[in-house]
Amino acid sequence: MRNAGTARAGFNWRGWYTVFVCVVLYLLSSVDRQIINLLVEPIQAEFRVGDFEIGLLIGPAFGLCYALATFPLAWLADRMSRRLLIFCCVLVWASAACTSGLARDFHELFAARIIVGIGEAALLPTSYVLIAGRFERNRLALPLSILTLGAVGGLSVAMGLGAWLLQVGDRIAFPVLGQLPPWRAAFVLSGAPGFLLAFLILTVAREERHAALGSDHPDVHGLWRFIRKNRAIIVALLVGFGLLQVVSGAIVGWFPTHLIRTYGWTASQAGATLAMTTLVVASLGKLIAGISVDWLFRHGRSDAHFRYAVVTAALALPFLVGATIAPTPMIAVALIAFYFIGPYSSVGYGSAFVQLFSPVVLRGRVSGLYLLVCNLFAMAGPVVVGAMTDRVFADKSKLGTSLGIVTSVAMLLAIAFLAFAMPRVRAALREAH
Repeated sequence: MRNAGTARAGFNWRGWYTVFVCVVLYLLSSVDRQIINLLVEPIQAEFRVGDFEIGLLIGPAFGLCYALATFPLAWLADRMSRRLLIFCCVLVWASAACTSGLARDFHELFAARIIVGIGEAALLPTSYVLIAGRFERNRLALPLSILTLGAVGGLSVAMGLGAWLLQVGDRIAFPVLGQLPPWRAAFVLSGAPGFLLAFLILTVAREERHAALGSDHPDVHGLWRFIRKNRAIIVALLVGFGLLQVVSGAIVGWFPTHLIRTYGWTASQAGATLAMTTLVVASLGKLIAGISVDWLFRHGRSDAHFRYAVVTAALALPFLVGATIAPTPMIAVALIAFYFIGPYSSVGYGSAFVQLFSPVVLRGRVSGLYLLVCNLFAMAGPVVVGAMTDRVFADKSKLGTSLGIVTSVAMLLAIAFLAFAMPRVRAALREAH
């Protein structure tokens, strides 16, 4: 059975154009989100703050507000034009990203990152539902994994842009704004394209509103009935994939600084190297994940999304630990590549499971709940690593040790939760069919 809006024959042009537009916007949002990770040292130097404060800036300032805004915006996506919702949110986060470069103190920067988080919160849950309505359920992991290529491209652009700006000089001239130091220019340049790219979403074909829903209307009681009925699977889904996002948040937030502090690399060296690594390796990993999960699901592995996460996390764990204790920076980068080709892709095919497991009328809000929890967990990664470095070891040179402890514990717990859910997923999908 096809979902509403899926092409009946031939190449699914409408579906893949929707994916393209959502990828472009997700790439832009990821640049706005990740550019700060390469700017830690100049921000600390200007505002005189420590690793704990930077952890708060990377985590709660953006992540908490992003997470808390996701669910109400996803609820809104079930009740209004999803294209218009995305359009407005792009303009909000683009404005706030530019404002981050004009902050006069740490508190203003903190406030600007909060608004970036709120603005970006609508994009993923709304994109999931737009895309899910244009593809068959057994071919959904690939387009949603490709959607998350926006995060890879955004991370690479953020690292490359940051590295280039930190090399070009002490000041960069802007019309109206005047001369800005490189770290401030990075924020302005990350946000400005949004004022044009926001219009792309309006070129996507209008969705068929609540197709196949009959007279049903989304309601809060229906959501909680669904959660109560499937609570074991949903808890394992949220906690298991959430713990994988703890690892992602910690690695993306602190690994560039680890290369700088531990091995003496410059910010431009770390940024350029990680930009190429993530662009090539993580992109390949997401494509492999989407194709593999769809193939497993079509061939009778109803727990494919959980199975793939467990296997790739278990295989990547020793390489992840090795990357935090490697004797040279290039070995560290080579080892971390195994993480990016494996469990880093989990949020995409995890969201595909949410779409095929949830009733159509509840997809927006279940997606919002999934992203709410994943982002709360992702937010915790940088904070816990920063707090452990500052408060437990009280030694900035121990950043690699903190990274290794936090990520390995989170990965092991994720494997346990996801493995626990696998037989329950198989039973639930057998019952549903």
